[in-house]
Amino acid sequence: MKLLTGKKLISQIDDYLADPRHEPEVLIRKRWAWIWFMATFFFVTITSFFSLVFIEMWPLWYAVVIFMVSYFIGIPLFRRLKRFDLVLNIVFSIFIITAFIMMVEVGGLNSSMGYIYIGINCTMGSALAGNIRWTIGMFITYCFTIILLGILDPLLSIPDYISPKEGLISFVALTIWISAITLFLVILYMKDRNRFEKENAERLQKIDEAKTKLFTNVSHEFRTPLTIIQGTTDLMEKKPEKWNKIGLKKIKDQSNILLRLVDQMLNISKLEAEGMKLNSIHGNIGKFVKYIAVSFTSLAENFNIDLCVEESEKSLYSDYDPEKLMHILSNLISNAIKFTPTGGKVNVKISEKKENDRNWILISVEDTGRGISQESIKKIFDRFYQVPDQQYQTPGTGLGLALTYELVKLMNGEIHVKSEPEKGTEFIVLMPVK
Repeated sequence: MKLLTGKKLISQIDDYLADPRHEPEVLIRKRWAWIWFMATFFFVTITSFFSLVFIEMWPLWYAVVIFMVSYFIGIPLFRRLKRFDLVLNIVFSIFIITAFIMMVEVGGLNSSMGYIYIGINCTMGSALAGNIRWTIGMFITYCFTIILLGILDPLLSIPDYISPKEGLISFVALTIWISAITLFLVILYMKDRNRFEKENAERLQKIDEAKTKLFTNVSHEFRTPLTIIQGTTDLMEKKPEKWNKIGLKKIKDQSNILLRLVDQMLNISKLEAEGMKLNSIHGNIGKFVKYIAVSFTSLAENFNIDLCVEESEKSLYSDYDPEKLMHILSNLISNAIKFTPTGGKVNVKISEKKENDRNWILISVEDTGRGISQESIKKIFDRFYQVPDQQYQTPGTGLGLALTYELVKLMNGEIHVKSEPEKGTEFIVLMPVK
């Protein structure tokens, strides 16, 4: 039960500190630096109250004020600023200097009352923030204050308001507290780091497995059309009078398949490098969709599939990138034909839709194929993912729909899937009217 509560608390802290400007590893450092920051805040608040009220160390009131003001300024800035490490390190640097002044006030190292450990606590907290230069600088500053105290020691004396008993109690309490919290948080941080590294290793392993699967599928995808092209050229050489015309068409069809596969891989690479830009034109998007869809008629006829295109009666004008939209439609229509059994039907519809006070152009590609399970729909746009296909074993790379999703996003559109096993699939693309 305690473990669940701890996980819930960590989750709440992560939600509180969430910042899209940071990578996951940086957010882990931010989380633990924040926990350290807050732990020291509560400790300083409790010990300050105890020191002022019970030990009556009122001459050190200025230190309490410095600590509290630093916390009340630093805590909100830590959460909001991207450079949270800078906020933490500046606050802790102030604490080290303040601790030095306090130790001078109480008589030096021999009667430090445990304030000597404040600098160690601050240096450890700085290390969690991940800025090594600041941490080293803070450690050097701390060591300098200790050396300086050693030099000044003959000139310092213990004030009357501090008795040996009070000094001992304070020293023991600070030693135990700071040692315990240091050990506890370092252990938690290291466990969290190990968990993160394990998850990262598992993620990289999955990526490697997906890449291996991709290379296998790509090899298969290349091998099939290349085998057909090679076989066709052999027949053309043996019986040119019979195969020249038929063979040229087959070679062209298979070459187009290879070209489309290469284009998909290149486009994925461009999207990853953020090198793909929109080249929009303003035109009748309905006519363009119909033109692309009709070009798949011969492919559908080869598979004995009825391809229907329903265009809106109203002319639909908008900004769109012809090349990107062609890739989107080609992937969706070819997939629909590919996964629809002989004698099936593929419908392409273009219409206008108003949703959330916005006008959209709706492009629907619906088939009567074998459909997709709800579990697979969640992953359908993931790169390298392929729907488990024990019955049909349809080859593919798992790149087509991933590329389609990215291209739709690039054009500020949306894409949705509706499907049930054995009842067909419908892909719906919504493009904003501009």
